[in-house]
Amino acid sequence: MGNVGLRATVSMSVDSLDGSLTANELKSFENYIQTIEPVVWPNTGDMQNQYAQAASGEQIKAMGLMYEMTADRAILDRMIYFCDTLLSERNDLLAAPYGQRTCWNGKVAPVWPGNASGTASADSANGDCVGHIANCARLILETPAIWNTAVGSGDPNGYGASYLERARTFVKEADHTVDAFFLSDLLDLTDRNHLKFSKLSPYKPGDELPWNQQMMMIYGFYNLAWAHEILGNDAQRVVSYDSIVQVNLSRFFADTAASRAYKDSAGNTAYDWGYSPSANSGEDSNHGSLDTAGFYRAYISGRYGITADMMKPFANMFVDVMTLKQDSLYAGTVDGCTTCTGHAATTPYIRSGFLLLADVRPAAYASMMSGARLSAGNTTGSIDAFSRGMWLKFRRSGAPSPLTPGPMGDGGAGPVADAAAPGGAGGAPDGAAGDPPDLNAAGSPNDHSDGAAGTSSGTGQAGASSVNSNAAGDTSAGNCGCRLASRSAPRGLALLVIAASLAVARRRSRVARPPS
Repeated sequence: MGNVGLRATVSMSVDSLDGSLTANELKSFENYIQTIEPVVWPNTGDMQNQYAQAASGEQIKAMGLMYEMTADRAILDRMIYFCDTLLSERNDLLAAPYGQRTCWNGKVAPVWPGNASGTASADSANGDCVGHIANCARLILETPAIWNTAVGSGDPNGYGASYLERARTFVKEADHTVDAFFLSDLLDLTDRNHLKFSKLSPYKPGDELPWNQQMMMIYGFYNLAWAHEILGNDAQRVVSYDSIVQVNLSRFFADTAASRAYKDSAGNTAYDWGYSPSANSGEDSNHGSLDTAGFYRAYISGRYGITADMMKPFANMFVDVMTLKQDSLYAGTVDGCTTCTGHAATTPYIRSGFLLLADVRPAAYASMMSGARLSAGNTTGSIDAFSRGMWLKFRRSGAPSPLTPGPMGDGGAGPVADAAAPGGAGGAPDGAAGDPPDLNAAGSPNDHSDGAAGTSSGTGQAGASSVNSNAAGDTSAGNCGCRLASRSAPRGLALLVIAASLAVARRRSRVARPPS
């Protein structure tokens, strides 16, 4: 697999762990992102994974998170440049030989292939590709002051000269991949909107999507729902996309076959879960980090009734079970394996998806930042760790979001109080051996496969499916504030909670709608 292009030669500065983001921290990030480039063919052998959980994908997510807390136009313009490049590399838009290839569904599908030649492979990693574009559109739409302003990075691809035009194009093209690949071929949603691969899929035909791959699809669906809600242009898509997201997120909290809650050795409620909803124990550290990052994104959106109380057992799992020695040793699975290998091997650092959990276990904030190799007065070359560390610092500062509107619901209230929880400050890292992997290098430690690191999850194929926004039997924990209580709640009550949480989210004050 080729590298992603120009490698960063500068680092990002961490001035402090508390207070507002400093001008130096922000400037160091601005400088850093100008030294990195989005991947293009032929600089990779796997486009979909490069934009899923390898360098370019993590870089786009980091830019989005930093923009969400700063509204810094230079960051948004660079994010748009990356998303422009991503869209232009889509199979149906790119010229041959890397584009215009027939996919496994017999069509020149609007996908980002997982191979460089021959029949185009494509699977759930495309969910992250759609999610990046939709997230960028959503961030633009939450900044109405710039809608009629020309995009600072120009319009070399003809995607729209103004920010609003660019957002509309991103939403339209993301919907196209959803319609002409996800729902038509890749996914089977006929079982209560549960995310399953079609029976024709070359990868895991008929099986449920593993949790990390569900998070890829959810990332796209919820950002599209949010964007359409702001645009006010397709109420049915909002309902359909939100329904898919709600059902699959809620299943984790409500279905004992998909995960389990238990009392850990510290006496706290913790979660254990497996690689997919068909297993409820022993998820590996690599995929577990991706899983928890996805649940955290949904929590912070405020759209789906996930509360801090529902997130806290994730944090308890990491602090009480996975943390073997602060700053230097972390278990390889969510149930604490110390002898497993591969994706489940122990690590000397905290994977950055787990770092976000310090938001709901604030007493562990200092030690978790240290474990992610983030300390005051030092620098880092890990863009995902830096952006997530700055996000935690921003949340702890209590500063309001500069976007319109800010984070909604329980997730927007700032970190929960947890002064009595174990954790505490850890020692400053030495920044040498054991640093987190640099995601700007070739490949990624965070692939979405169930095999060896750096391999694709396979190609995805599927038969026709449809969005069943009101499928019978949909269940959810809803906004119950306690996972154990939700499991004993009557089904009707759970459905009422879902409906109420969605209705409240839609009634929240939104940005003024753009002109049609």
